[in-house]
Amino acid sequence: MEQPLYEDRPDVNEPHESSLSKPSTKCDPNTTFEERDVQDSALGNARRSEKMDGSLKEMLAESLDGSRFAPGSLLSRPISNGNSGVKRLSDLRVLGILGTYTASAFKMTCNVHQPTPAGWERECNQFSPDILIVETDRGQDEGQRNSSSDFSATQLLSLVLWCRERRIPTVLWDNSDSNDGALNFLAAFDHVFTSDIDRISKYKRVLMHERVYLLPFFYEPGLDKASENGQGYPANNEMNDAASSFITGEADPDGVDKLHSPSHGSQSIVSRKLLELLVGNRPVTCNYSSKVRALFGDLVISSDNREEARRRVDKFLDGTNNPRSARAAYMRLRALRKVLDEYTTTVRLTYIASKALAGGPSWAERKIAVLAKVKSRGEIDTILRDYSRQTWAEKELVFLVDPETSLGGPVSGPGIRCYVVSNTRLDITTVTDAPYVSLWEASSSYGAHYLEDAARILGFAGVDGVSRLTEVSDPLGLRRAFTRVSTAPAFSTVWRTSSMPELDPGDEGTSHCSFIGGMAIMVLPAFDHAPRSRTLVDVGKWENSTNTGIPLTRLVALAEGLGADFAPEHTKFDVDADQLAQEFGGTNHPKGISIGSTGTALRVDSEQPVEKRCFLYSNVSTPLEQLLNRGLRLAEPYVYAATSDGLDLSFIVLCLDHQGERLNSQVLRTNRNELLVIPAGTRSLRFGWRIRGTGSAEVFGISLKKVDRTSEVVPLLSDKRKLVVTNHYPSYNDLYRHGFVHSRVRAYGEAGMPTAVFVLNQNLTQGTYEFEGVDVEVGGAEELASTIKENNFESILVHFLDQKMWQILERHIVEVPTIIWLHGSEVQPWYRREFNYETDEQRKVAQARSDSRIELWRQVFNYQHPNLHFVFVSAYFAHEVMEDTGVTLKSTRFSIIHNFIDTERFSYQAKDVDQRFRLLSIRPFASRKYANDLTVEAILQLRSHPLFDRSSFLIVGDGPLFDDVLRPLKDIPNVEMRRQFLTQQEIAQLHRNFGVFLSPTRMDSQGVSRDEAMSSGLVPVTNAVTAIPEFVDSSCGILAPAEDAAEMARGIASLWEDQERFEAMSAAAVARVTRQSGLGQTVQAEIELIRSVSRAL
Repeated sequence: MEQPLYEDRPDVNEPHESSLSKPSTKCDPNTTFEERDVQDSALGNARRSEKMDGSLKEMLAESLDGSRFAPGSLLSRPISNGNSGVKRLSDLRVLGILGTYTASAFKMTCNVHQPTPAGWERECNQFSPDILIVETDRGQDEGQRNSSSDFSATQLLSLVLWCRERRIPTVLWDNSDSNDGALNFLAAFDHVFTSDIDRISKYKRVLMHERVYLLPFFYEPGLDKASENGQGYPANNEMNDAASSFITGEADPDGVDKLHSPSHGSQSIVSRKLLELLVGNRPVTCNYSSKVRALFGDLVISSDNREEARRRVDKFLDGTNNPRSARAAYMRLRALRKVLDEYTTTVRLTYIASKALAGGPSWAERKIAVLAKVKSRGEIDTILRDYSRQTWAEKELVFLVDPETSLGGPVSGPGIRCYVVSNTRLDITTVTDAPYVSLWEASSSYGAHYLEDAARILGFAGVDGVSRLTEVSDPLGLRRAFTRVSTAPAFSTVWRTSSMPELDPGDEGTSHCSFIGGMAIMVLPAFDHAPRSRTLVDVGKWENSTNTGIPLTRLVALAEGLGADFAPEHTKFDVDADQLAQEFGGTNHPKGISIGSTGTALRVDSEQPVEKRCFLYSNVSTPLEQLLNRGLRLAEPYVYAATSDGLDLSFIVLCLDHQGERLNSQVLRTNRNELLVIPAGTRSLRFGWRIRGTGSAEVFGISLKKVDRTSEVVPLLSDKRKLVVTNHYPSYNDLYRHGFVHSRVRAYGEAGMPTAVFVLNQNLTQGTYEFEGVDVEVGGAEELASTIKENNFESILVHFLDQKMWQILERHIVEVPTIIWLHGSEVQPWYRREFNYETDEQRKVAQARSDSRIELWRQVFNYQHPNLHFVFVSAYFAHEVMEDTGVTLKSTRFSIIHNFIDTERFSYQAKDVDQRFRLLSIRPFASRKYANDLTVEAILQLRSHPLFDRSSFLIVGDGPLFDDVLRPLKDIPNVEMRRQFLTQQEIAQLHRNFGVFLSPTRMDSQGVSRDEAMSSGLVPVTNAVTAIPEFVDSSCGILAPAEDAAEMARGIASLWEDQERFEAMSAAAVARVTRQSGLGQTVQAEIELIRSVSRAL
């Protein structure tokens, strides 16, 4: 049985099974002569290698034990960066132990020899390689067998030593799924490439050098032949058919994962299957993948939500439900262009050569000769205009001129010349040596990508030409786009020179419509070609609104800048393993939990069910003063709990007062620098662990200061220029969290200002997700810092600022303009929400947190810099905040802009008068702030009204108070209660069926859900507290005094009794919201503010 590539090996002199081999070649007396010869050769190679400078045994030992790396050792020798004098990639000689696909692909670009285990030395001497490239075996994922499986570790390392002796660079490309095992085996190679960017920092630490690079998967067009059936370009036909069915609406978006299912979390790993599908020119759909979204943007439909998938399909098709629509063809062409520009064999090999070979060879793109017969200076200028804007660099322009033609002056420029022709037939090879040729005429127009797209497609095997075929009724040539034909017009096609017949330069009148047949010609949509008397189609609106993903070069550059990751086993901690063993070893452990010491770490074992979690606390608390002496800093109180993988383990810190009473508790992620919030009055800290599920992990120690990890954190790259930072964001599982922030982000995008979103929240699972087309990254302080550093944002837009956000953002304000929105809870002192606290203990904790919060905002408001601006959602709230903090902001430092209400989504439809008897409440039940108890009391009071039986109530929401608050209503037949969250689309739909919206409150800086209901024409029932009178008055709503459910009930009854009043208030509610919180008054004002403060890049 074959073993994985990386595993601990026995002594090299002992026979063993290998990751790179079949069973050992130990001699058997019963083998044949031929078999014995093979075995003797293999063993002889190993014995010869052991006599080199530094034995093979020593090499293996060092390569499998990272602790033995040291300057001057065998593996720390000068690196082979051979310079074979090879200038062109096509001349490069690669000795390859490669998978079948990779080997075949490399052979399309350079010279490749795959050695055999028995005769590798003789073969290498004969081949004289410039470089050795070994690819790890990826197994079944890519459907290829790796020849490395034929080599034993001994044979492979002998081969590496042979190359080292001759100063031939050695490269390992690790694209295996697992990164477990003896990673130090990589140390045998000069250069290591990996398809997973998340492994680079780990590999740099293990190898103790920087020669670790990113090498994603690639596609080789030369291995595919154009489709014979007219169904498009090479790809998996089954996948294409499925995608085509989905695009025309015949497949369920719930099944998008069946079309393409990306499974790996790394943002650098994109499967070859996806590349094949995109080259196959079919629209591709898949379940949500951050890497696919980052690298391919809108070119791939990626979502886990049915409705969002439908919305994006509709956008892809431009609302036509036609897979051959102009926009669909444009998107398919852009996807094809991206793959052939960034994900091909030549791109990958060029990168390998640039790192492994000094002055390495480069790939020379194939030249295209543009031949244009001209008769005047005006035609020359027209051709030059289109030629100069071509994106394909390897080109030349040859004007074919008659001896009698007057050019009106010299014609010159890089790659531009004239060629005098007569009326005799012209052999193109006498004019140019370019492998491709394009015939142009001045009466046609040629767009910027005309040559580039054709040159990429001509890389496919068996393609003679790339054409654009248009008709009067089909000006973009969509009917035959992405198909194969055998005949095409000479002047709208780029040809393989070797396939071209002789030309007749004297054919004046019909040259523009001359056809050449008997060829294999691929057809592209004619976005970059317009025949005579027509103009190019303007695709500017699509160019500006289409996200094609970040260039792969950005990801590669990011990978090069990553440093080695943190090595906890070699670190001295402020709270070490011995101290942890003393603090946790003697405690009463929960059932299923065991604690022990390994000498270098605290070991935690859990046998509890996967879904269960428990808490384990230290048996002592540590005085804060003692922790400050050990290294904790109050100015930046970072902690870092270093653990191994294997168990879902979170670090807990309790802040205690002088009586040992808890002031706050924080659940922190391990292996991250986490910023503590230490309330005023804290006297000691107590540590603990939250343990979830089954597994084992080691705790190496706790650092009380920040661990430098900036060089190893891999941020999510973004092509967006604005960044929203918040502490929560809606998801398909939590629809209500800061929905008004999401409304802004969507509106910004629709206005042509796409925005990235980062959620800084240590209590949420780190990663990425998608919500209604918005990509959301969730991470910690380090991830936020790296995201800002690596992405060139023009401005940062902050909602619900807290201490941890400010610690990061404060460092960047000088360079990046920052706008902070204030909403309520994040800034208000405890007494503004006193209704939430029922006991003295709750009030005490709230007061401590409030003091810290107010102190933070005083610090923020007193930060004087023109790049920092504030937005309040109401004038009342701005006045209240300045009063609470004691800081008065100058009017130039803040703006008052209400929360945006999407009046298109929450559109008004005139209400039937009977809808005044249909009352709706959609509210969270998370705290008493939402005053749902007032709704209950008002309904109970209305029971005695003679019209009550005509009424119906629907109460929708969720939260810990749901059952207790609504219990008095459970036996009332015309009151329905639904415990659920709703999407904004679902809320808007409900609005259409109701006439009155119950929205009592004890505090609000605006009241977004109420305004959305008013926009739909519902009459609101609320309370005249805090900022509410700034948005509702008696002409458009029932405005009861604070805590007055009786007045709410009387107001509702007045609507029942007076239908004209109901109709008037409904219309007035719509007008009030449109006038005050519509698009122009909110989002447009915010966009103007953002653009006014954003830095110029």
